[in-house]
Amino acid sequence: MTKLKVIYQHWNAEQRRLYDPVLRALLDNGISSDSTLFERNVSTLCFTTHVSRWLMKAFVNQVIMDTSSLQEKSSDSQLSHLPTEFPLLDSILGGGLRFMNIIELCGQSRSGQTEFISHLLASYISHISNSNIHIFSTGSFGPKRMSDIFKKRDIDNTVLSQVEFLQLFSLNDLSLSLENLGALLATGTNNAGLVIIEDISAIDINWASNQTKYLVEIIKSLSRLGCCIVIQHSISKSDMDDTRKFEYYWNPMIDLRLYFSKIENKLSIEIMKSRQKISTRSCLIEVE
Repeated sequence: MTKLKVIYQHWNAEQRRLYDPVLRALLDNGISSDSTLFERNVSTLCFTTHVSRWLMKAFVNQVIMDTSSLQEKSSDSQLSHLPTEFPLLDSILGGGLRFMNIIELCGQSRSGQTEFISHLLASYISHISNSNIHIFSTGSFGPKRMSDIFKKRDIDNTVLSQVEFLQLFSLNDLSLSLENLGALLATGTNNAGLVIIEDISAIDINWASNQTKYLVEIIKSLSRLGCCIVIQHSISKSDMDDTRKFEYYWNPMIDLRLYFSKIENKLSIEIMKSRQKISTRSCLIEVE
């Protein structure tokens, strides 16, 4: 029998921050060791502690993995930024897209988000030795399209085996899939992952609903695990101006929002929101 508090002491700062509410809830209900934890199933634990299912599942998996024996995080997980391969944009953003951030790529259909994502994928593969890529697709993004993108950029297609693809049909599908990913990543040591959610607007969403609130909480938890989360959102500026639609849960979650448009065969990227201090807040970046 091992005390949960003892296991907790071997976790890193991010793991402690994530699991501290779970540990306190368990201790408050007399569950203080791994043996008493394993006597109950996840559903019973959630009912007893009022902890969300995905987080309790992740906690149990972490204990099973005996985190006291985890090795130090690999050097890959220490990478703080993912370069976009657009030097001017990277310079303004201080090195690229930040891990542990949630980035929204906005713009109308065919305005350049997919091209931008292809650059990110190529950059990630070239900078991270053990690729940890998860793509949640609502239709167009799949292995065949990725293979074509990699071929154009002279990237070995064998890396596709390191990319997890999942087709989505509903908001519930997305929430459940991200929940399972969170439970998986919470037990690992290389969490500098790249999570791409393709065209969130293709899913029927009530932006002020409890379902959306739950999705937002899962996405934020994934970012705290070290992931760079990129959400493609096909939306016009006029629709984005309707802030009432997004103000409840969605907007507060976003760390960086980029708006894409095509101007005379050039890709124009406008930085609409950034939590980090940047040299230019309302700038247009044109890339050949």
